[in-house]
Amino acid sequence: MLAIAGIIGSAGVGGYTVAMKKHRANELIHEAAGRALAVSQQLAVGRKLDEIDFGGYPNNDTGHGKFSDKPIPLAGGDFFKIPITGMDQNTCEQLKVMAGGSLRRVDCKDDGNGKVTADLIYQKDLSATAGTIPGDTSGSSSDGNTTTRSYDNDREGCEENGYQYCSNNICITKEEVCETGSALCADTYPGTSENNTGGYAGEVEGKTCRCPSQQAFNQNDKKCIPACSGHGTLNANEDCVCQGGYTGVVCETVCSGNGTLNEAGKCECDANWYGPLCDSDCDGFRDRFGNCVSCGISCGYEATLLECQKCDHTNYPREMVGNYCALTTAGCNALYPSTGGFRDNYVTCVSCSYESGVSNTSKDECDKCSNREMITDNGKNYCALTTAACNALYSTTGGFRNNNGTCYSCSDSSGILVSETACSQCATSSTPRFRDNYGNCYSCSYSFSAPSASKDECDKCSNREMVGNRCALTTAACNALYSTTGGFRNNNDTCYSCSDSYDISTSKDECDKCGALRYHDGTKCRLR
Repeated sequence: MLAIAGIIGSAGVGGYTVAMKKHRANELIHEAAGRALAVSQQLAVGRKLDEIDFGGYPNNDTGHGKFSDKPIPLAGGDFFKIPITGMDQNTCEQLKVMAGGSLRRVDCKDDGNGKVTADLIYQKDLSATAGTIPGDTSGSSSDGNTTTRSYDNDREGCEENGYQYCSNNICITKEEVCETGSALCADTYPGTSENNTGGYAGEVEGKTCRCPSQQAFNQNDKKCIPACSGHGTLNANEDCVCQGGYTGVVCETVCSGNGTLNEAGKCECDANWYGPLCDSDCDGFRDRFGNCVSCGISCGYEATLLECQKCDHTNYPREMVGNYCALTTAGCNALYPSTGGFRDNYVTCVSCSYESGVSNTSKDECDKCSNREMITDNGKNYCALTTAACNALYSTTGGFRNNNGTCYSCSDSSGILVSETACSQCATSSTPRFRDNYGNCYSCSYSFSAPSASKDECDKCSNREMVGNRCALTTAACNALYSTTGGFRNNNDTCYSCSDSYDISTSKDECDKCGALRYHDGTKCRLR
């Protein structure tokens, strides 16, 4: 593994250069591993190696190496290589050092233009660890730390050819020793044994020095200093894991340079900077079009995983559902703290107290709300408020549901298509209702007459009467409806206010009920 040989600001740029080399190599190995896995999977289902194409892959050109469009078979049939062109020599050498596992070997070749081509060699069976790689003149491959050489296990041959022979019988270069911190020879350690365990390697007076664990070698003053600028720890891969508020390859930056740390170790961001590390100019996340979106918005938005994760540490955490960044269950509940919420099939968060039936959701989502249930109408499912929850929503008047599960107040003035059972739910309410022959449920105080209601339905309302074949408000109820001005009925027995500005077709007897407010012209009742 790569060791950071210096710390920016105190140990010069050496550590940063080495760390960036490892960062680039890590990125290339990660991209190559994805392609190698795709090759292995395609081969497993019967495709041939020459039929596999990487041309459509993202990140084919990383900026420090360009991947070939195809894997290339090697002689013998058990191995293939993935070439990366346009690479600098140092990064390629780092790839060689980091080879191991399914990446069996890395070959570096000068392209004659100041760059090299790296051939990353894999076995078709990625789990295999044995087998001779074509073109491997040493008869062995990388062991994951150092490149194996034909002089391994031969101290004299190793040293005669300019290498260093180490205590585990591996032959390596001084550069490999200093950068990887691996296979260091006990007889080259200066100082006492307790100074020679763990940590990074450097060189003092021609000898290799290893610092204690969690320390780095400062090449400038030849001393061991705290690793990761003193603001982080090294993981098993010898990468810096920074403390809260610190970022950078060696944890050298505080709050991304856009804030300060408070006593609790949390970033306090400068104006117009947001996030736990003050690394975003958006107080939320950005969608695929670059728009800044609040974490607490109910809808799902197309976005990248990286952007979506910016809401992880807010009150409204979100997650990727397909290509959409949507509120998690916890985030949805936080959006509606008094009722909780559920998601529809468009990953929009809906309040559990939402009065309408929701057709585009699953039973699992609907069940997140104890006050809702799945109902079916004409073969279509709806997540609706329960009857009890609907009544509770309109606690003063009571409520009822239509056929699609939408909850209405018993005092709603419109005609609503419902079942007889649903309409009768308002029978004991302060505002009872009746139903016409078409299934429309009306408030008993409905001003219009209902020509298609039966007498039995009309009799459910003490303030209505049958006038011919129409269920209409009584004269007293019509006056009560417009208590300030009084009321009268037109020729269709609909109730109007005496102050209504329209000319209404009705009888003179009805018009005269308004006294001096209106007069009858022989056909219509007009406002004076």
